[in-house]
Amino acid sequence: MKMRDKVNKAVLMANPKKANKLILYGVVSLLIVFFLMGIIAIFFNQTKYNYSIYLRSSNTGFTKAQIDVLKKEGYFFTYQYSTMKEVSSALRAERCMIMMTNSNYAEITDLKITEGSFFNERQEEKYLNPVIINSNLAWELFGSLDVIGQYLTIDGNQSAIIGLFEENAPAEKYRDIIMPLYFVGDEVPDHIILQVQKKDMVKRAIEIMGVEEMDVTVIVF
Repeated sequence: MKMRDKVNKAVLMANPKKANKLILYGVVSLLIVFFLMGIIAIFFNQTKYNYSIYLRSSNTGFTKAQIDVLKKEGYFFTYQYSTMKEVSSALRAERCMIMMTNSNYAEITDLKITEGSFFNERQEEKYLNPVIINSNLAWELFGSLDVIGQYLTIDGNQSAIIGLFEENAPAEKYRDIIMPLYFVGDEVPDHIILQVQKKDMVKRAIEIMGVEEMDVTVIVF
């Protein structure tokens, strides 16, 4: 131990009030630092994306190659393709509206997950067939909300239920099941929702996808 450290320790031991004040000062300083870090984090989260942009294709939709280009360029986005399919559990079968999308969907749309979780990028890319189902559908197919880990059969494939969701409003009930879109056959999204910092990033997105501006409807919200 250095001579200066020994002297400081001796002074503090001789003056416990001063020692307590120094300790209190250190604790308060740390709390202030953590508080400021929290404020900065909130600020950056709120200002990360200034615009949500809705792009709708007037042709046959957006291809997997176009979606991959956006992902490679670092855009934060989601999309969807919806279709009706026969879905069955061990108890019964129903004709359901299935919405296919990517792992960003829940965050961008503020989807209300009530049980379990939304699928992540790894589950999406590994073709693990995870599904999130509407709580109303859970009652219809299983007679219970305790369905996490149960399986549904969709197009002859087994899909594991990993989450339950509820619509934000009754009028929004247009999806029974949400699952990853694997771009099989004609299953391609007809619209994309981009979140960007600057509006000119939208023009860049359209350019790198190789889409004519006249073939895309752009809505800023």
